[in-house]
Amino acid sequence: MAYRRRRRHSNLVPTLLACAIILVASGYLFRHTAEAAVQRAVARVASIVQPETVPALLVEATPTFTVVVHTPVPLANVPPPELVASQYLGDWSAGRYRQMYALLSKEVKSTLSEQQFVQKYTDLTQTATITKVTAQITSIPLVPRGAGNGASVQVPFTVEFQTNMVGTFQENNSVPLVLEDGQWRVDWRPSLFFKDLTPQSTVHLFPIDTRRGSILDRKGRPLATMASVVTIGVVPGELNKDGRADEKLRLISQYLHKPVEELKKKYANQPPDWFVPLGDVSGSIQDEMSGAIEQKLRAAFENMPGVQLRRKPIRVYPEGDVAAHIVGYMSHITADDLKTLAAKGYTADDMIGRAGVEAWAEPILAGQRGGKLAIVGPTGEWVKIIAQRDAVPGDDVYLSIDLDIQKQAEKVLGKLDGSIIVMNPQDNSVLALASYPRYDPNKFITGFTDAEWNALNNSPDRPLLNRPTDGVYPTGSIFKVITMAAGMEKLGYQPTSKFDCSYWWHGLPGHPLHNWEPQGVLTLVQSITGSCDPTFYEIGLAIYHKDPFILADFARGFGLGQPTRINGVDEADGLVPDPSWKERVIKEPWYPGDSVTLAIGQDYLQATPIQMANAYSAIANDGVRRAPVLVSKVVDPKGQVVKTFSPQILGHLPASPRTIQAIRQGMLGVTSDPLGTAYYAFSSYKHPMESKTGSAENQGPLAHAWFVGFAPPDHPTLLLLVMVEGRGESMQIASPMARQMMDYLWPNEAPHPVVN
Repeated sequence: MAYRRRRRHSNLVPTLLACAIILVASGYLFRHTAEAAVQRAVARVASIVQPETVPALLVEATPTFTVVVHTPVPLANVPPPELVASQYLGDWSAGRYRQMYALLSKEVKSTLSEQQFVQKYTDLTQTATITKVTAQITSIPLVPRGAGNGASVQVPFTVEFQTNMVGTFQENNSVPLVLEDGQWRVDWRPSLFFKDLTPQSTVHLFPIDTRRGSILDRKGRPLATMASVVTIGVVPGELNKDGRADEKLRLISQYLHKPVEELKKKYANQPPDWFVPLGDVSGSIQDEMSGAIEQKLRAAFENMPGVQLRRKPIRVYPEGDVAAHIVGYMSHITADDLKTLAAKGYTADDMIGRAGVEAWAEPILAGQRGGKLAIVGPTGEWVKIIAQRDAVPGDDVYLSIDLDIQKQAEKVLGKLDGSIIVMNPQDNSVLALASYPRYDPNKFITGFTDAEWNALNNSPDRPLLNRPTDGVYPTGSIFKVITMAAGMEKLGYQPTSKFDCSYWWHGLPGHPLHNWEPQGVLTLVQSITGSCDPTFYEIGLAIYHKDPFILADFARGFGLGQPTRINGVDEADGLVPDPSWKERVIKEPWYPGDSVTLAIGQDYLQATPIQMANAYSAIANDGVRRAPVLVSKVVDPKGQVVKTFSPQILGHLPASPRTIQAIRQGMLGVTSDPLGTAYYAFSSYKHPMESKTGSAENQGPLAHAWFVGFAPPDHPTLLLLVMVEGRGESMQIASPMARQMMDYLWPNEAPHPVVN
């Protein structure tokens, strides 16, 4: 019984489930039947009321939408975004643009090639004259919780730019990163370089010109300065609005000395609203400096539509070729120059000093260029000034040169190839440094014709050579003071030692040498006065037998064979030969004849006029050898002296005061004693002067003529050197020219020398 009761109970559940299914199905069928009946009823009513709309009601259905939501799948491990940002900024600072590109997102790379990216960074860096980039992350961003591929963050950073043209400036920016394949990648855009830069805008540097400093003489008179020329140009679209274009062009051609047809070609294909320069109007330096040319042009072209006048600053040399080798010249910068000078802000449009003080003082004269670094919109409008720096004018350079003395020296030198130097032994300043042939440095600004350039650059006379400092020559007898010093200091010769100054000297067997004239027996001091060759042959031979290096060592002790360290101009080293040099270069031994001929300033000896002038300045200054001073001071645009130059002491002559006194005693008779080699030129000259003459044999048929001396003997304030190339004996050419200079510097009626 129990068993049967349990079984009936167990069959109850399936029975109930079956009943439920039947009820649901019946309800669905009832509902479906009812809805169908209602729809049929509605359709019948609608067909009665609006039969034409029945098809629409039957086909219209409720729209359905399929929405797909891309939800980033959270990554288990998201790397720190600052690591990629730091790597990107580090590569930027190091200029590793290709490594930077490797960090960009796939989307960016699909629109920007590596070459384009590298070129963009290269161009922006060069345009902005950036020399250094220093970037640093300022804060670390929080990565969104549950971040997955496609998530993005911004990593803030600050960047410092160091530039040549606009100085140093900073920007705050951020590195946009996107999570891609589990790694952060840079979502690059132009604003990652400069924060306001867009794909449609560009970066442009607008240079701000500076004023180049002037070069002036010791009294402030300009030898090189800035002026302006007037550029005539046209705006093509406005030129013929009044129907007078041909008339205007004819007038312009008269001022520019160019045919009208040539002028028309210059603006033929130019935009109608652009200013097109046709040429510069140049005149005399005085007119350019005074502005007279500009006034004349403005009067001529006033109220002429389409014609414009613009000023252009230029370098001018008011004295023309006077002191040209001292001042030097300027020329356009080259591509090779820009390899080093671009870092200092120079551009391809600039000019730089090429010679003389213009080159030596380039960093002083040039000042500091300025500029505005700006973002420019697609239509040329300024979007933002990123950074700017004002230009700083260059300083002025004052020379020790006295313009009046310089002009007189050039007048006396005339058209003879050679040099005239005037110095003040008290401070070793250079009062004149004349050289011939000369050139006009203004032509390097206004331009040469082909014929003019060929004449200047290819002339055998070498007009560009600054002869006082770069010309090297045998010195002839003005070297004898060095031989006398060596003989007295090393061989024991005395001022009263006597020598046979006959016409012939037979100290070298088989090689007789002659004197320039028979003079009898002379003391060592008298041998300086009369320039007796056999005296110095004898000393040279004695030096050879004691030590053939002695004479060369003394020559170097007097400053030969090395730069004098004069400031402002380049100079040659010259050459002092000795046995080691001859064996190394000539491949021959040093013979007794080498010492003998060196003793009179011949052999292989090469010296510059400034070296010999400086050696005699040391004699005038009790044996103290100093560097000559050509540039005396630098003055800023406000008139404040920022630097002065004094003579640097280089050493002492290898001669005792007794030896120097004996040398000076012999020099005193050169112009005042009938025995003296310059006596006839100075016989009527009333002032005492210590001097020495020399005639040096060379490859030409006539000798190089030398004269060097200083005055007054008790307190020398004037030193004069004259050197004329290949024109004959000193007494015939150099000594008379020296007399002309001394008549100007210390005329007979003047109680004291002229020292300015």
